[in-house]
Amino acid sequence: TLYPVMTIIMKKTLYLFSLALIVTMWYGCERDEICIEENTPRLIIKFYDKDDPSKTKAVPFLAVRVAGQEDFYYDAGNKQSPDSIIVPLEVTKDKTIIELVMNATDIDPDNNESNFIEIVSERQDVFVSESCGFKTVYNNVVFTLDQTKSWISTIEAANIPQNIVDEKRRHLKVYH
Repeated sequence: TLYPVMTIIMKKTLYLFSLALIVTMWYGCERDEICIEENTPRLIIKFYDKDDPSKTKAVPFLAVRVAGQEDFYYDAGNKQSPDSIIVPLEVTKDKTIIELVMNATDIDPDNNESNFIEIVSERQDVFVSESCGFKTVYNNVVFTLDQTKSWISTIEAANIPQNIVDEKRRHLKVYH
């Protein structure tokens, strides 16, 4: 007579234990920490023909670096010359100076044609998500061309005011 009661109690205990185990496993799992959102945007520079501003114009043997750094961020070398490039900006400073070198195939740096562009902005750290953390966006960006030795004719911000918040469109137009 005690056997049917014990069977019912065992089944209910097993059912409650299984349910508790499933609930614990469900809420105990961590979600994946994969960042799929955009991170800190980089500066997109597009090169145009100074004689026909509606046409893009590639820069022969272009090399680009952030001033003060030894290595070039971009170096075309003997590859095809680009009509646009993407350059990272300083995330800890309000000012970045980039060096654009045309015909950068010569070993002697005095023979290279260098130009410097100063980028000044108001940096803002924006929370993206738990998995991505923060990204830096650049507001009210101002571009200044050093024209002491210039292969670049002029530069122009793509938008006024220029904000760099994504990499979906160009930020700076360079005419040469």
